[in-house]
Amino acid sequence: MQSFKRIIGTMAAAIGNIEIVFMALMTLLVFFQIVTRYVFSYSLAWSEELARYLMIWTALLGAAPIFKDNQHIRLDIVYGRLPQMVRVWLNLLFELCQIAILVMLFKLGLQYAESMEIMTSPTLRISMRWPTMIIPICAVLMIIFILAHMIQTIADLRAGKISR
Repeated sequence: MQSFKRIIGTMAAAIGNIEIVFMALMTLLVFFQIVTRYVFSYSLAWSEELARYLMIWTALLGAAPIFKDNQHIRLDIVYGRLPQMVRVWLNLLFELCQIAILVMLFKLGLQYAESMEIMTSPTLRISMRWPTMIIPICAVLMIIFILAHMIQTIADLRAGKISR
């Protein structure tokens, strides 16, 4: 179980590092674009397009590790008043529902990315499949993190770490 936790932690850390690189690159691109536009009265369109794709990838990649520790936003006015065991089982049910939705998102995202293969981006001239592949990629990552949380919860239940 420790090695499993380590693998999930490493995945989350790797995603965080990728996000840092993407954010730094996006910031540099936007800064470069502002300087060239206002200092030299010239703008490179490809920098704006690449920054936009990096922003989308960063936002969606950032959503995946949140599921590792069950930190997504929810209204818990009623949920917080329930007994702990009811919350645990209700949370497992919610996670199963999330997985079902993410499986559909994966399938639809993959179909969408494949349908975008024939289109090219205006300035970078790359297949639009690459910017849209983040949808199925993030769906898979979210499923992995939800499953990891579910496995940890079930292990805690079996070990008696969760009290009634």
